Amino acid sequence: MKNFLFVSAENDALANCKAGGMADVVRDVPRQIATTGDHVHVVVPAYNRLHKNGCLISELKFNICGEATVATIYEVAPKKKIEGITHYVIDHPEIVEGNIAHIYNDDPEEPFFTDAVKYFIFNTAVAQAVKQNIFDHVDVVHLHDWHTALLAFHKAFHQDFTILKESWFVYSIHNLSLQGIRPLNDNFASINNFFPELGYDYEKIKDPRYNDCINLMAVGIRLSDKVHTVSPSYMQDIMRPSHKPEFIGGEGLEEDLRIAFAEGRLHGILNGVNYKNMRVAKKGNLYANILIQIFKWIQEESKKYKSDILANTGEKVVHLLLNPP
Repeated sequence: MKNFLFVSAENDALANCKAGGMADVVRDVPRQIATTGDHVHVVVPAYNRLHKNGCLISELKFNICGEATVATIYEVAPKKKIEGITHYVIDHPEIVEGNIAHIYNDDPEEPFFTDAVKYFIFNTAVAQAVKQNIFDHVDVVHLHDWHTALLAFHKAFHQDFTILKESWFVYSIHNLSLQGIRPLNDNFASINNFFPELGYDYEKIKDPRYNDCINLMAVGIRLSDKVHTVSPSYMQDIMRPSHKPEFIGGEGLEEDLRIAFAEGRLHGILNGVNYKNMRVAKKGNLYANILIQIFKWIQEESKKYKSDILANTGEKVVHLLLNPP
């Protein structure tokens, strides 16, 4: 039996922990793995809210910005209990709830500032949890997008977390356009401010365009044992340069991806579909059901553009309710 650790910013196996398709993958792939008899631990940030009904497992003590800090890890109940899967969240005062799906933060003046802070802390807490044997011996660590790539950084360079070298690291690319680019120096949310004690290989972490920055998406690609995309065709696409708006390719990381492919580390795995839970809509109700979902969605507090949708889309679609296309 193998022991897996999934590390992600989202997990739709938990209530109110989804912003996009990553959450679906983190929900479903562990379920498939568990059918083979293997065990999966899934850990996400608590965002100051997901731990409140959980069971405290342990404190996690580690250093951030040259000072000691403490996070806490909780086991939490999923929406559906599956044998062989255990779910956790990590709480810390600076792992804050975001304004995008109550998960991510939008920092237009300084991209990724708030998210970098919370995911720097989250990943270091996960590393400490592995060190404290919270998940037993981990055979495979599965990372998802730039938010969790710092764990691969810790595996390669952090002297306190050499235990991570005992595990294989798999890195899933969901959204290549969001790369978690942050300064190396002279900024609170910079790698050298958060980890001043670390020596690292600059060539392994640098952004290919901004030489004074770390690119966490690139870190995940460069430092993981295996890298995979959500389809074989997308794998081919991202090894070519982007030509926007006609073609979205490697988004500046195509050379890193070509190297990973040449080394036999890059793979395209087609996302699966579960047909067991298909719900068949009553004939003639599909259009109305779609409208109901759209209007529920735009009533969420975080939808700042709801007035634009109502003004431009609402007037065009509401009259079609009585005569659907």
